[in-house]
Parts: sequence; structure tokens; C-alpha cells
Amino acid sequence: MGLLDFLKGKTPTDVVLDDPNASVRQRVREALALGKYPSLSLDGALPFRLNRNETLLWANTGYNYYEQVTRRKTLGRSRGASFRVMKGVSIRTGGSTGTPVEYDEIAYRGTGLAAVTTKHVYFNGDRVVRLPIAKIIAVEPIALDSFYAVQITRDRASGHPEFLAHRLRAERDFLLDLLDIASVGVEEYAGEMQDDAVAEGDYVTPESDYGHED
Repeated sequence: MGLLDFLKGKTPTDVVLDDPNASVRQRVREALALGKYPSLSLDGALPFRLNRNETLLWANTGYNYYEQVTRRKTLGRSRGASFRVMKGVSIRTGGSTGTPVEYDEIAYRGTGLAAVTTKHVYFNGDRVVRLPIAKIIAVEPIALDSFYAVQITRDRASGHPEFLAHRLRAERDFLLDLLDIASVGVEEYAGEMQDDAVAEGDYVTPESDYGHED
């Protein structure tokens, strides 16, 4: 069983948590469905600078950021003796019969704010991470210990995925939806939503004060 298979088999604890942003997420969904960009009220300025022609879609705190890394270790025995030559310095004589092996692990990189824009996914915690949406080749929802996570794989040399995890499943699922919306574009997403509404006889009128046009 691989590392990710093991992690995916773990289920977050079924605990009811407060969700103060549920109504805000719903308003953002409704704005995007109309092809409008949400007007978000944030406590303070964003901790990162947006690029030109980049619009904020969502930001929230309480996210953990992880990344898969490859570690190396040696399995086996060493022959010979170790001699201490000074404090903190030793010399080992002889050889080693150990076998070097590589293994993957999920490394925790901090807790902080995550944001989705029309161009990037951001994380700001112990480090600032910016993931270009155009470089994302796969996203997948998984359970990561007691958190609901989005596994993000982008086009890079290592091929290692990164993870954004939150204790609220609704927040994780909203992040997944926003990644899908940002990848196709807000206008195209709104068109698809209105086509579906027309097909179901429930057309959504474009007049709304949920957000603003870019």
C-alpha cells in the first residue's frame, strides 16, 4: 500500500464544527454563477500582492499546508568502532553494509491563510506559496488525518503533490469548486450554469447585487 493510499483511507473525526462562513460562501457561489466577481470584506490587507488582471475569489484562515517530500536513509549495519576526538565530533573506522533507500512522506509546512484568485492559489503561513492555476494538472479530495484536504499536483520536475487541508469539509469542497471555476474562467462557468438552469426551467437572472463585474 502506497503512502497516499494509506492517507486516503483515513477519515476525519465526525465532529460538528462551527461554520461562520457558510452564508458568505453561498453568496460567493451565487455571484460567480451570475458571472460576477465577489466583493469580499477582509480583516486587513492580503499578506501577498496580486498580479495585474488578477481578481480575488476567496480567502480564509485555518488551512494547513503540506507537501510530499522524498527522504533517504540507510538500512543495515556499520562495521568498526567509533572514537570521540572532541566534544560533538567522533570518527568511525571500518565500513558499512547498509543499503540506501528512498521513501516519501507528507511534511507539514505550517498553518495560515489560503486564497484562490482567477490566476493562482496562495498560502500564507510560515512561508508564502503561490501555485499558478494554469500549471495545476490534477486535484483530488482526500482525508488527511483529522482534516479534509485538497491534493494538488502541478506541472513541475519532482511531480510531488501539495496539500491544503481544513477541518471543515464544506470549506474544502468550496476550495475544490473554486479551482474548477478558476481553471475554466468565471464567465464560462456562469454560462454553463445558466445553460443548466435553462435546461431545467430555472433560469438565473443576471441582475444581482452579490458581486461586481470585473
